[in-house]
Amino acid sequence: QIYQELATLFPKDKRVHWLLAGTYGSLQEYDKQIAELEAAIALDKEFAPAYETLGYVYRWRNQYDKAEVAFKEYARLSPGEANSRDILGDLFMKMGKFEDAIRQYEEAVRMDLTFLFSQQKIGSCLFFLGKYEEGRQAFLKAMDIPVKPANKVYDQEGIMRGYIYEGDYAKALEAADKAIQMAGELGLPEEASFIPLVKSII
Repeated sequence: QIYQELATLFPKDKRVHWLLAGTYGSLQEYDKQIAELEAAIALDKEFAPAYETLGYVYRWRNQYDKAEVAFKEYARLSPGEANSRDILGDLFMKMGKFEDAIRQYEEAVRMDLTFLFSQQKIGSCLFFLGKYEEGRQAFLKAMDIPVKPANKVYDQEGIMRGYIYEGDYAKALEAADKAIQMAGELGLPEEASFIPLVKSII
Protein backbone atom coordinates (compact mmCIF):
# COMPACT_ATOMS: atom_id res chain seq x y z
CA GLN A 1 0.00 0.00 0.00
CA ILE A 2 2.84 2.38 0.87
CA TYR A 3 4.58 1.71 -2.45
CA GLN A 4 1.31 2.22 -4.30
CA GLU A 5 0.96 5.57 -2.58
CA LEU A 6 4.53 6.47 -3.51
CA ALA A 7 3.87 5.49 -7.14
CA THR A 8 0.88 7.84 -7.11
CA LEU A 9 2.92 10.66 -5.58
CA PHE A 10 5.96 10.09 -7.80
CA PRO A 11 4.68 8.51 -11.02
CA LYS A 12 7.87 9.41 -12.91
CA ASP A 13 10.23 7.77 -10.41
CA LYS A 14 11.46 4.54 -12.00
CA ARG A 15 12.78 3.18 -8.70
CA VAL A 16 9.38 3.46 -7.02
CA HIS A 17 7.84 1.37 -9.83
CA TRP A 18 10.69 -1.15 -9.53
CA LEU A 19 10.19 -1.46 -5.76
CA LEU A 20 6.44 -1.77 -6.16
CA ALA A 21 7.08 -4.51 -8.72
CA GLY A 22 9.16 -6.39 -6.17
CA THR A 23 6.27 -6.24 -3.70
CA TYR A 24 3.84 -7.59 -6.28
CA GLY A 25 6.31 -10.40 -6.96
CA SER A 26 6.34 -11.31 -3.27
CA LEU A 27 2.55 -11.47 -3.41
CA GLN A 28 2.76 -13.64 -6.56
CA GLU A 29 0.78 -11.03 -8.48
CA TYR A 30 3.00 -11.42 -11.51
CA ASP A 31 0.88 -9.55 -14.07
CA LYS A 32 0.96 -6.47 -11.86
CA GLN A 33 4.68 -6.98 -11.29
CA ILE A 34 5.35 -7.04 -15.04
CA ALA A 35 3.23 -3.92 -15.53
CA GLU A 36 5.26 -1.98 -12.96
CA LEU A 37 8.56 -3.16 -14.43
CA GLU A 38 7.42 -2.07 -17.87
CA ALA A 39 6.43 1.29 -16.38
CA ALA A 40 9.94 1.67 -14.94
CA ILE A 41 11.51 0.78 -18.29
CA ALA A 42 9.22 3.21 -20.10
CA LEU A 43 10.58 5.96 -17.86
CA ASP A 44 14.20 4.92 -18.45
CA LYS A 45 15.09 2.35 -21.09
CA GLU A 46 18.62 2.19 -19.62
CA PHE A 47 17.44 1.13 -16.12
CA ALA A 48 19.24 -2.22 -15.86
CA PRO A 49 17.72 -3.56 -12.59
CA ALA A 50 14.23 -3.57 -14.12
CA TYR A 51 15.38 -5.79 -16.98
CA GLU A 52 17.05 -8.19 -14.53
CA THR A 53 13.88 -8.55 -12.46
CA LEU A 54 11.73 -8.83 -15.58
CA GLY A 55 13.93 -11.67 -16.82
CA TYR A 56 13.45 -13.55 -13.56
CA VAL A 57 9.67 -13.14 -13.70
CA TYR A 58 9.52 -14.53 -17.22
CA ARG A 59 11.87 -17.37 -16.26
CA TRP A 60 9.65 -18.33 -13.33
CA ARG A 61 6.68 -18.33 -15.72
CA ASN A 62 8.58 -20.48 -18.22
CA GLN A 63 8.38 -17.73 -20.85
CA TYR A 64 11.94 -18.37 -21.90
CA ASP A 65 12.08 -16.22 -25.04
CA LYS A 66 10.98 -13.13 -23.14
CA ALA A 67 13.32 -13.95 -20.27
CA GLU A 68 16.26 -14.24 -22.67
CA VAL A 69 15.50 -10.85 -24.23
CA ALA A 70 15.31 -9.19 -20.80
CA PHE A 71 18.47 -10.83 -19.48
CA LYS A 72 20.44 -9.96 -22.62
CA GLU A 73 19.34 -6.35 -22.30
CA TYR A 74 20.49 -6.39 -18.67
CA ALA A 75 23.85 -7.78 -19.81
CA ARG A 76 24.16 -5.06 -22.45
CA LEU A 77 23.51 -2.37 -19.85
CA SER A 78 25.81 -3.99 -17.25
CA PRO A 79 28.83 -5.09 -19.31
CA GLY A 80 31.10 -5.27 -16.26
CA GLU A 81 28.77 -7.36 -14.10
CA ALA A 82 29.60 -11.07 -13.90
CA ASN A 83 26.11 -11.60 -12.51
CA SER A 84 24.62 -10.62 -15.88
CA ARG A 85 26.29 -13.67 -17.43
CA ASP A 86 25.49 -15.94 -14.50
CA ILE A 87 21.74 -15.34 -14.65
CA LEU A 88 21.70 -15.86 -18.41
CA GLY A 89 23.50 -19.15 -17.76
CA ASP A 90 20.80 -20.07 -15.24
CA LEU A 91 18.15 -19.50 -17.88
CA PHE A 92 19.93 -21.68 -20.43
CA MET A 93 20.46 -24.41 -17.82
CA LYS A 94 16.73 -24.42 -17.01
CA MET A 95 16.04 -24.69 -20.76
CA GLY A 96 18.38 -27.69 -21.03
CA LYS A 97 20.83 -25.74 -23.20
CA PHE A 98 23.80 -26.82 -21.13
CA GLU A 99 26.57 -25.91 -23.59
CA ASP A 100 25.18 -22.37 -23.89
CA ALA A 101 24.90 -22.18 -20.10
CA ILE A 102 28.53 -23.23 -19.67
CA ARG A 103 29.69 -20.51 -22.06
CA GLN A 104 27.86 -17.88 -20.00
CA TYR A 105 29.22 -19.22 -16.72
CA GLU A 106 32.75 -19.30 -18.11
CA GLU A 107 32.38 -15.68 -19.17
CA ALA A 108 31.18 -14.77 -15.66
CA VAL A 109 34.26 -16.41 -14.13
CA ARG A 110 36.50 -14.69 -16.67
CA MET A 111 34.99 -11.34 -15.67
CA ASP A 112 35.32 -12.07 -11.95
CA LEU A 113 37.73 -14.81 -10.87
CA THR A 114 36.02 -14.99 -7.45
CA PHE A 115 32.54 -15.63 -8.90
CA LEU A 116 32.26 -19.01 -7.24
CA PHE A 117 28.68 -19.90 -8.11
CA SER A 118 29.27 -19.78 -11.84
CA GLN A 119 32.23 -22.12 -11.47
CA GLN A 120 30.08 -24.56 -9.49
CA LYS A 121 27.32 -24.39 -12.10
CA ILE A 122 29.83 -25.26 -14.81
CA GLY A 123 30.37 -28.49 -12.93
CA SER A 124 26.65 -29.18 -12.67
CA CYS A 125 26.09 -28.57 -16.39
CA LEU A 126 28.94 -30.92 -17.26
CA PHE A 127 27.29 -33.58 -15.10
CA PHE A 128 24.02 -33.07 -16.97
CA LEU A 129 25.93 -33.55 -20.24
CA GLY A 130 27.27 -36.87 -18.92
CA LYS A 131 30.81 -35.45 -18.62
CA TYR A 132 31.23 -36.57 -15.04
CA GLU A 133 35.00 -36.37 -14.66
CA GLU A 134 35.10 -32.92 -16.27
CA GLY A 135 32.33 -31.85 -13.90
CA ARG A 136 34.29 -33.04 -10.88
CA GLN A 137 37.33 -31.14 -12.11
CA ALA A 138 35.19 -28.01 -12.34
CA PHE A 139 34.20 -28.40 -8.68
CA LEU A 140 37.83 -28.98 -7.70
CA LYS A 141 38.68 -25.75 -9.50
CA ALA A 142 35.95 -24.01 -7.48
CA MET A 143 37.69 -25.16 -4.30
CA ASP A 144 40.73 -23.09 -5.28
CA ILE A 145 38.69 -19.88 -5.33
CA PRO A 146 39.42 -17.87 -2.14
CA VAL A 147 35.99 -17.75 -0.50
CA LYS A 148 34.58 -18.63 2.92
CA PRO A 149 35.45 -22.18 4.06
CA ALA A 150 31.88 -23.48 3.95
CA ASN A 151 31.87 -23.17 0.17
CA LYS A 152 34.70 -25.67 -0.10
CA VAL A 153 32.48 -28.22 1.63
CA TYR A 154 29.68 -27.37 -0.84
CA ASP A 155 32.16 -28.01 -3.67
CA GLN A 156 32.94 -31.41 -2.21
CA GLU A 157 29.21 -32.10 -1.98
CA GLY A 158 29.02 -31.16 -5.66
CA ILE A 159 31.57 -33.87 -6.41
CA MET A 160 29.42 -36.25 -4.38
CA ARG A 161 26.36 -35.37 -6.47
CA GLY A 162 28.30 -36.08 -9.64
CA TYR A 163 28.89 -39.64 -8.50
CA ILE A 164 25.18 -39.98 -7.65
CA TYR A 165 24.20 -38.83 -11.15
CA GLU A 166 26.73 -41.25 -12.60
CA GLY A 167 25.26 -44.09 -10.54
CA ASP A 168 28.52 -44.78 -8.67
CA TYR A 169 27.10 -44.87 -5.16
CA ALA A 170 30.21 -46.31 -3.51
CA LYS A 171 32.26 -43.32 -4.64
CA ALA A 172 29.41 -41.00 -3.72
CA LEU A 173 29.61 -42.30 -0.16
CA GLU A 174 33.39 -41.86 -0.16
CA ALA A 175 32.95 -38.28 -1.36
CA ALA A 176 30.36 -37.71 1.39
CA ASP A 177 32.82 -38.97 4.02
CA LYS A 178 35.42 -36.55 2.70
CA ALA A 179 32.90 -33.72 2.94
CA ILE A 180 32.19 -34.67 6.58
CA GLN A 181 35.91 -34.68 7.33
CA MET A 182 36.37 -31.28 5.65
CA ALA A 183 33.44 -29.83 7.58
CA GLY A 184 34.95 -31.02 10.86
CA GLU A 185 38.39 -29.64 10.03
CA LEU A 186 36.91 -26.29 8.99
CA GLY A 187 34.78 -25.99 12.15
CA LEU A 188 31.40 -26.36 10.45
CA PRO A 189 29.35 -28.59 12.77
CA GLU A 190 26.08 -27.94 10.94
CA GLU A 191 27.51 -29.44 7.74
CA ALA A 192 29.32 -32.25 9.56
CA SER A 193 26.01 -33.31 11.15
CA PHE A 194 23.86 -32.85 8.02
CA ILE A 195 25.90 -34.83 5.49
CA PRO A 196 25.36 -38.21 7.29
CA LEU A 197 21.63 -37.70 6.51
CA VAL A 198 22.59 -37.40 2.83
CA LYS A 199 24.61 -40.61 3.17
CA SER A 200 21.56 -42.43 4.55
CA ILE A 201 19.52 -41.28 1.53
CA ILE A 202 22.23 -42.51 -0.85
